[in-house]
Amino acid sequence: LQNNPRLSGPLPSEWSQLTELKELQVWNTGVSGAIPESWGELSMLRELILFNNSLSGTLPVSLGKLVSLKWLYLGGNDLDGTIPPELGNMEALRGLSLSRNRFTGPLPDALGHLQKLDIFDLSQNPLGGEFPSMIGQLSNLKELGLAECLLEGPVPAHVVEGLTTLHVVTLKGNRLQGSLPVELALSPHLHTMDVSENEFVGSLPFPVDHLR
Repeated sequence: LQNNPRLSGPLPSEWSQLTELKELQVWNTGVSGAIPESWGELSMLRELILFNNSLSGTLPVSLGKLVSLKWLYLGGNDLDGTIPPELGNMEALRGLSLSRNRFTGPLPDALGHLQKLDIFDLSQNPLGGEFPSMIGQLSNLKELGLAECLLEGPVPAHVVEGLTTLHVVTLKGNRLQGSLPVELALSPHLHTMDVSENEFVGSLPFPVDHLR
């Protein structure tokens, strides 16, 4: 149902009866309202793509029951509240994008259970608080997006030292302070790091010739 901007109305809770459904994509539409709690019954679902709509309300706790889900993309909506720790049960998840919403922090430690994550993007949400410590548990992460999240304080070296598979890091537009830890750029695959518009001090403690 993608790219139908005149498609409107709520997401049908009755779709929970489609128990064999593996992919559900509704994006770039005028669909509004909440994500139905009943969708937690879609146990066969592998992809739930709902970005760039007008969805609102909080994330249903029942989404944590989708333990086969690999891709959850909900960016570009008007979702709010905190991120439920039950999402940490989705241990097959490869991509989690909740960017451009109104989620607040702190992020639950349970998200650190998502050991298969390649993509973690919460950019442009008013999370606030310190750099999330659970990020350090995502040892297979390739893309990290925490731009414009109202984060403040240092980026702790002990949190990022295990992120050796990173390709892209975006931390721009926060209030992060202190020096940039060398551990943030140790991944041999890293090609893009944007830490602009923060309050970092000191010199660059690592060579940046492999970055752009």
